[in-house]
Amino acid sequence: MYSIESAKKKGLSIVPLNISVDSQTYRDFEDITSTQLLTMIEEHKIPKTSQPSLGEKIDLYNKLSKDGDGFWFKWNVPDGYDGKGFL
Repeated sequence: MYSIESAKKKGLSIVPLNISVDSQTYRDFEDITSTQLLTMIEEHKIPKTSQPSLGEKIDLYNKLSKDGDGFWFKWNVPDGYDGKGFL
């Protein structure tokens, strides 16, 4: 897993996940740190995640196309998949 800064150092672009906790939504690695998220979990708050919006993805694809970076890889998580049993 890369933070946005560490990804940039490797030439990668990331659209962060959305993390919702107690009706507040955060952008992973932008609005909330791993330490903050773990603290919330220790406080028995249940986080929920969601994929970035289609608009955010399209904005990144357009930027990469315009910059001439040429190659991009997209990894989506299927609807309803909760990660159980994933190796």
